[in-house]
Amino acid sequence: MFARYALVFGSVAALLSVSAAASAHEGREVGEYEFTVGFLSEPAYEGEPNGVSLRIEKHGDDVPVEGVASSVKAEVTHVPTGTKKEMTLRGAFGDPGHYVSNFIPTSPGVYTFRFTGEISGFKFDESFTSGPGTFSEVAAARDVQFPVQVGSGREIEGVARSTQSVAQSAEDAVARAYPGHPGPCRWGSRVGNGRRQHRDEAEEEVGAWICRGAKPGRSGVAS
Repeated sequence: MFARYALVFGSVAALLSVSAAASAHEGREVGEYEFTVGFLSEPAYEGEPNGVSLRIEKHGDDVPVEGVASSVKAEVTHVPTGTKKEMTLRGAFGDPGHYVSNFIPTSPGVYTFRFTGEISGFKFDESFTSGPGTFSEVAAARDVQFPVQVGSGREIEGVARSTQSVAQSAEDAVARAYPGHPGPCRWGSRVGNGRRQHRDEAEEEVGAWICRGAKPGRSGVAS
C-alpha cells in the first residue's frame, strides 16, 4: 500500500515539475513553427550564469527543427536601461531543436529576447518580453542571499562611483578656497629624481588643517 501511494505521489510531483518548467517559458506559434522562449535557467538572478533559451518545433507534431542556429539571430535588451546586445546562438548538445546563448545578466529587471531570421524560406521577427505569464524576470541577488546579504557588483560599483564623486567635489571646494594649493590631503613626501623630497613644514601644517576641514590661523591654530 505504501509503495502504491509513493508511486502516485512521485508521478504527481514529476508532472508538477514539468508543468512548472513549461510555464516558466513563453510558447508562441510563429508561422508553421512553435517557438518556446525563456532564460536558460529560471528563476533568473543577477550575477548568475544564465542565457537565452529558444526551442523550435514544427507546429502540431512537435518535431524539433534542427540546424538553424546560423540562420537565426538573437538580440537581448535590458528594458529598464534600453541596453542591447546581439547574441550568437548554438545548438544545445544532445537536445535537438534547442538553441542557447550564454550570458550573465548583471542588472535585475525586465528583459526582451528578439529573434530574427529565416527558416526554409519563412522570415520572422519575434520579440518575447519577460514578466507574468511569459518567462522569468531577473531578480536581485539579495533576494536569495542567506544568511548574509552581499552587495552585487552593480551595487558596489555604484557606491564606488558615488564616493569618488564626493571626494572630487571636496577637492574642488578646497581648490577654490585655497588657490594654488593641491587637493586635500595631498601632503607629505614625494619622489623626484630618484630621491624622496619633503615639502616645506609650513605647507605641511596648512595641509593638515585643510585635511581636517579647518582654516589655519596666523598663530598656527585653527581660526
